[in-house]
Amino acid sequence: NLEIGPRPGNHYLTDGLGLLALGTVLREVHDSQAWLGEGRRIVWGEALRQVTPDGVDYEHAIGYHGYVLHCLLFAASLEQRNGVEPPAAALERIERMLEFTLAYTRPDGTFPAIGDADDGSLVDLGRRDPRSHRATLAAGATLFGRSDLKAAGAAFGAANLWWLGPAALGASDVIPERAEPVGSRDFTDGGFFVMRGRGRHLVVSGPGGGPASHLHHDLLSFECWADGTAYVLDPGTYAYSGSREWRNRFRSTASHNTVMIDDLEQTRLLEDPNIFPAERDRSARFTLHRWQVGKDLDCFDGEHTGYTRLPEPVIHRRQIWFDKRQGIWAVRDFLLGEGTHSVRGFLHLAPLSVTLESSAPWVVRLASAESGLVIVWSPEPALSVTVGEGWLSPRYGVVQAAPVVTYHTRGRLPVVITFALAPFAAGGTVDTDALRRWAQGLA
Repeated sequence: NLEIGPRPGNHYLTDGLGLLALGTVLREVHDSQAWLGEGRRIVWGEALRQVTPDGVDYEHAIGYHGYVLHCLLFAASLEQRNGVEPPAAALERIERMLEFTLAYTRPDGTFPAIGDADDGSLVDLGRRDPRSHRATLAAGATLFGRSDLKAAGAAFGAANLWWLGPAALGASDVIPERAEPVGSRDFTDGGFFVMRGRGRHLVVSGPGGGPASHLHHDLLSFECWADGTAYVLDPGTYAYSGSREWRNRFRSTASHNTVMIDDLEQTRLLEDPNIFPAERDRSARFTLHRWQVGKDLDCFDGEHTGYTRLPEPVIHRRQIWFDKRQGIWAVRDFLLGEGTHSVRGFLHLAPLSVTLESSAPWVVRLASAESGLVIVWSPEPALSVTVGEGWLSPRYGVVQAAPVVTYHTRGRLPVVITFALAPFAAGGTVDTDALRRWAQGLA
């Protein structure tokens, strides 16, 4: 049965790929032409429907983006190897998907766990890192002849050889491997914003435009990576079935690096009895005020209206700056609206040593043997910062304890909270006063 609904997702695309593959390789079977025609209609039609013009899978889940990209690369390769050229518009969309993958892939090959992920793969011959899409970049490099994708990808590998064939391996070998710096880039249609610099990587989550089945309450959340360590993390998915409580816990606002108002969810997604709801809460609208990429300074400025449903409406607006020269970030949260409200923000951290160093101003230090991160808040009279225990799912079906920082205040709106994040090397120091002054001076 074809898994189609009002807003079909990756299952329907996979159904179409199965029909396309069977119709291609079993041509002597009576119904093969019908399978092939239906498979091509589904695959290439969904490629244009499910992928935004800037190359993002519309389910707004990076894990599933990689899966859908793999499916489309497989379909394109299969057709080309059998003398059929895929539609030019679909190929262009696939190339845009590869560019998004290149942007979100960190220098160590991993990707942020934004949205759902079940760690599945179209072709899995073992020894695959479920949190890396480098092999997919290597396949894309071969199909499109792009040296930047080859440089960012892994070695061609046995899995790619299995489905692309020996000729593709030969084509890969002749592509020059030129590692060009990957810069900051917005994917506004798909709802992601990537800040990149030397040894630095940060991704901001905006809105998803597709079905809500794999969405999390992660509007304006971010992941922060520096010098080989993802310090501020999206906790992941954990599991879909078995426990509705745990499923919703990992989808909840409190499990993301964003802000809660009055301890309420950003949207009403979790109120849906279906653990894979089709429809989004359309009251949570997103507005991008500014996306600016400069030689030394990048800036993101966006807001969402998820809390305007409250009797006294609230808008959460967040600005993030990235100083490429210093390799540091600043975050400023504006809570705009009416009345008195509780404002609670979260930062989910890597399972490293965490110390609350100071309360005037608040300073948190996260450290390993090789490096660390300092987070410093601008002084606010009613602001408190605590370090507690949260949860992290490093891969599907696995959960472990991890530290979470909570910053909280209660007051009459507007409320403004500013903090800065500065990585440091082992034995290094961070001038927290200078860091705080820099963050406060940004506009």
